Amino acid sequence: MMHKQSDTDTLPAGSVLPDYAGGSILNLMASIAAALGSEPRYACVPGLDACRPARRIVLLVIDGLGLTRLRQVAPAGFLAEHCLQGLTSVVPSATAAAIPVFMSGAAPAQHGFPGWFVWFREMSLSAAILPFATRSGFVALDHSGWRPQDLSGAAPFADQLAVPVCHVAPARIADSVFSRDFLGQGAVTRRFDDFDGLCEASVQAVRDFDDGGFVYSYWPDYDHQCHLSGVNSEAADRHLLKLDEAVAALAAQLAEEGADLLVTADHGFTDCPDDKQFVLARDFPEVADCLQFALTGEPRLPIAHLRPGCEGRFLDEVEARLGAHLSLMPSSEALAQGWFGPGDVYPPLRERLGDYLLLMAPHTALFDPDPHQPLPQMRGFHGGLSAEEMYVPLVYCPAS
Repeated sequence: MMHKQSDTDTLPAGSVLPDYAGGSILNLMASIAAALGSEPRYACVPGLDACRPARRIVLLVIDGLGLTRLRQVAPAGFLAEHCLQGLTSVVPSATAAAIPVFMSGAAPAQHGFPGWFVWFREMSLSAAILPFATRSGFVALDHSGWRPQDLSGAAPFADQLAVPVCHVAPARIADSVFSRDFLGQGAVTRRFDDFDGLCEASVQAVRDFDDGGFVYSYWPDYDHQCHLSGVNSEAADRHLLKLDEAVAALAAQLAEEGADLLVTADHGFTDCPDDKQFVLARDFPEVADCLQFALTGEPRLPIAHLRPGCEGRFLDEVEARLGAHLSLMPSSEALAQGWFGPGDVYPPLRERLGDYLLLMAPHTALFDPDPHQPLPQMRGFHGGLSAEEMYVPLVYCPAS
């Protein structure tokens, strides 16, 4: 399966690339901007009447809610019934790349965060951008002198709107450095502890608007359950079914307040069995020896920064030892082909993407952990190009 060419034949079987022409979560944010009276920066979703300017809009992002699994678990449920279409996530199909799309309205090509772990030359270290902590030792960077916006080419989405904005966020992350940095001038935050609290906070936020306004509400716990037990587990399915009922009730409440509800996700999920979860230094030390430092990105789409002069050996070693488990894409070609979105590329992103993207085969993950930290125990994964991971629902519940 391993190829050195860079055309679409190199992609793992069943791969889906982002549809930035109007069918991705990026385009949904452009549609919301247009509906609220702002000039969209990207193409809007065709046929989505996200209503009149100054209308009240609530966007609920359910972390990890893939379209494939939704249709399997609750094909006759509320979410499926009100699903207009599928949207693609971004590359990588991961929280660390997609949540900044929702919070900035910008493509990864502009916001500059290509995965959970990123090599930041500015700080001379690898860090996790959402918790804003170092990779090694997971030391908080709150007092480093750097802020997430210093490392991004994007501004908060709220600052692009001429209406009031409220973020409805879990209490445990509502005041994180990243959340504060991308809140936006004049936007407010409402905190919650459970889904009932999310619903109450979202409805109250709408009531606080004199006229139009935008509410961004985020639910993380389905993602957590899928990571822990797998997207195909009974525990994840129970969670999804409860969400389906709860969102129906939320939509009814918001309709009474004259607010439209949009529901989508940052990515979907795929399960990776234990025998398809690899550790680079343990299982493929010859490949690890070609790298400047540990793989960044995501276990389903790692990023390789090569040691000078090692490209030939790296290609040979990957061909010989990992060829059945991944395909390679030169990072520069992925950028040129628009995988990270349209528009001018934020210059530091080129270095953050290293030399090669490792496109993992279906149901396969590759870790490169800090040897002093335990390997994450997960069954469900995201970040790759499979339809399970890339397609998310676009649910639309208009007030009238």
